[in-house]
Amino acid sequence: MQVITHEKIEDLVCKLAKKWGISFRFESDLLKSGRTAPWFTREYLGDENYYQCFLDKCGLLLFDTEMEARNVFSKTIWEPVWFDETGVYACLISPEGKVVAENT
Repeated sequence: MQVITHEKIEDLVCKLAKKWGISFRFESDLLKSGRTAPWFTREYLGDENYYQCFLDKCGLLLFDTEMEARNVFSKTIWEPVWFDETGVYACLISPEGKVVAENT
């Protein structure tokens, strides 16, 4: 038997796609104002992806360039200072399938 975790799958997807990735997770329905993840909008993700990620409370974003991935990653906040918002865990994954940064 072999266990394949979500993390391993995300690393493999980035490696096979040869793209930068941001894996993200949140625990509460309070991800609504966009202060901890301003990119988490229907306009940016598309309606279907937005609702599925909201229901799953996780997702993987793929980027063509490191600069674009780091820009989005830098705007993702783990520990919000607002009482009505949840934090968003994120890790930045290289095209080689390696986690290079976490926002914790």
